[in-house]
Amino acid sequence: MRHRKTKTIGLLALLIMPVLAGCGLRGDLRTPPPIYGEDLRTDEQKAEAQKAIDAAKARKARKAEATDSTDN
Repeated sequence: MRHRKTKTIGLLALLIMPVLAGCGLRGDLRTPPPIYGEDLRTDEQKAEAQKAIDAAKARKARKAEATDSTDN
């Protein structure tokens, strides 16, 4: 009985994996707007957040460039 339960759980896990693999966003993730009310961040906070986003994009571009140069 225990062996059958283990096989059933394993089979269910294998069947569910492709469904879960499709659950995800590709590309850069963006912070959604506030659900309730308006965006109360100051201009300074917005600029700081944009600066962090730009730095992350630059790091990603450098990493992709480094990967491309090592492939050749």
